[in-house]
Amino acid sequence: MKLSSVVSGVTLGVSVGAFGLTGALSLRAGVEPLYAVVRGILVFLGVVWLARLAANALDLLGPIDDEDPLGL
Repeated sequence: MKLSSVVSGVTLGVSVGAFGLTGALSLRAGVEPLYAVVRGILVFLGVVWLARLAANALDLLGPIDDEDPLGL
C-alpha cells in the first residue's frame, strides 16, 4: 500500500476534526457564529489542500510504478 493512499484516507477525519475544533474554539473565544463557521470551513479546506499536497509529494518521492511510469 502506498503511503500517499494512507494520507488520503486519513485526511477527511483530520479535516472534520480541525473544522470542529476551530469552530468550538472560536465560539468559546466569543466570535460570532457565522465567522466561526467561516473559519472552520477555511481550516477544513486548508487541511485538505495540505494533505493532498503531501500525498502528491510522497507519490513523487516514491518508486516508479512499472504499469504507470508517469503517475497518471
